[in-house]
Amino acid sequence: MGRILGNNIRNVFSVLDPVSGREIDLYYRMPTGSERIAYESAKFGIDQKGALVSHATEARQEYGLLIIEGFKKGGFQLPLEDGSLQDISSDPTDPDYIADWKDKIKEFAIDLVEVLAHRIFDGPPVIMNQEDQRKN
Repeated sequence: MGRILGNNIRNVFSVLDPVSGREIDLYYRMPTGSERIAYESAKFGIDQKGALVSHATEARQEYGLLIIEGFKKGGFQLPLEDGSLQDISSDPTDPDYIADWKDKIKEFAIDLVEVLAHRIFDGPPVIMNQEDQRKN
């Protein structure tokens, strides 16, 4: 199958989480051409002495958060008051959906967002996956 060009396509990036030791599927959209250019520009700056400085980490966080659209349920859990763990979802139709899922990932799993951005914006071509989300 070739690359699907169009709307309602979910790209899937599987990453090995170094904290849990599990593979987590992140859903993302492909960046636009202008986002790719802005990302490249955001990676570098000039300090007060005129020296080139790297802002790659900040750029990866910002643009990774821009393109991430969710994750496969089971990839992330929240602790409950009784000490148990609850799977959370980024899917608004799921009963375990939490509206601030992106804020939680930004606060507690930004490293995975950086890996996603690095792979999508900077990485060499690799085989990943797409899912057709069109309703038949």
